[in-house]
Amino acid sequence: MIRLAVLLLLFPAPLVAQRSWCSNAPNGATIRGRIEDFDHAPIQSGLAVLRKLKCEALADRQGNFVLTGVPAGRHDLIGAFIGYYRRDTTVVVGERDTLTIVFRLIR
Repeated sequence: MIRLAVLLLLFPAPLVAQRSWCSNAPNGATIRGRIEDFDHAPIQSGLAVLRKLKCEALADRQGNFVLTGVPAGRHDLIGAFIGYYRRDTTVVVGERDTLTIVFRLIR
């Protein structure tokens, strides 16, 4: 058991997609997606950030992330990971929308 705890401390990568609450909007949208490299391999611990809301989610081992409670409107969304060029895009969501996006990062 102690070995498992030590491993989790040394390698704290999330096992499931981190769900990040962006606001208390009761009818907030959900943005889910995947962060991957140019060869479609998942980027574990990649970061998805809604710039103005300062809301972020960390990708799991499969590169998946989820941002929930996103207010309706236009938002700047960034996909990033150390050693890769970040990708910026603008998304538009309505109340209770679900948007799926894939960030393909290159070195």
